[in-house]
Amino acid sequence: TCSDNTPFDYSNIQQTCSCTTIVQGTDYLDLHAHFGAIANDRISDEQSFEWANDYIQTHYGGTSNPVTLFIPRGTYLVGRQN
Repeated sequence: TCSDNTPFDYSNIQQTCSCTTIVQGTDYLDLHAHFGAIANDRISDEQSFEWANDYIQTHYGGTSNPVTLFIPRGTYLVGRQN
């Protein structure tokens, strides 16, 4: 299950939890459903991309089990915003 909209503990980040349960061993992950990114909302999605990367590295890194990260169509804000 998620805590503060993360698949695992990031105690320094506060967001409303709205993600679905992530089952280890799944071969298909959705950036919106699993990591909370929302396209076209003009709010940074950088943390969602970082959570997705961390999750994939933790659970799939160094394995022969490939995983697909689906990124729904839209515009996502990532990186430094001036």
